[in-house]
Amino acid sequence: GMIISHPNWDHYSAAAELITAAKIPKLMISPYFQADPKREGLSELFRAKTSKTVIASPAELLGTGQARIEILWPPKSASALRLSSNDSSLVTRITYAGRRILLTGDISSTAQRMLLSGDIDPKADVLIWPHHGAVVDTTASFFQAINPRIVLVSCDDRRAEQIAQQHRANLLSGRQYYTTAQNGALTVLLGAKAPEVIPFISTE
Repeated sequence: GMIISHPNWDHYSAAAELITAAKIPKLMISPYFQADPKREGLSELFRAKTSKTVIASPAELLGTGQARIEILWPPKSASALRLSSNDSSLVTRITYAGRRILLTGDISSTAQRMLLSGDIDPKADVLIWPHHGAVVDTTASFFQAINPRIVLVSCDDRRAEQIAQQHRANLLSGRQYYTTAQNGALTVLLGAKAPEVIPFISTE
């Protein structure tokens, strides 16, 4: 199956082609993910030959073997919150061999604050930095609560430079971090040992 966090072009631009090429049988989206013919490629995605499944927190995917895949956000009852497209991103946590990866989409301060105020233990070994490395008023407390060993950032060169210059001394102190701008595709290995990241481009 394929999970798409939210309907922003940079998060689904190749999804329709990938569904066809890989014969993906199921597309999983949040209740706030809507087809809109005015948005580039979104109607094409909804016409792709795959079944659509709407998922919301709390939920756990079945048939994932020894891996546990949980949907932590958004809740089914979040319609009254009038969430932005970014804050309605699916937040997914993958657990395997006692290690966790937290995938956050583009959530900003509203979603981050509500996630931290809930009953879920938010800690994870690997964190995908929300919204491409954006810093908002909840970023420091979010990092403190998650307490990741490794931080991954999907971003452009400018954001990667900002992260290297401004945030390494505090948010990233004592943590490994990688950006797609500098390292390309990032593969995370989970097992009995500490998580390992294999970058497509090594900077060492």
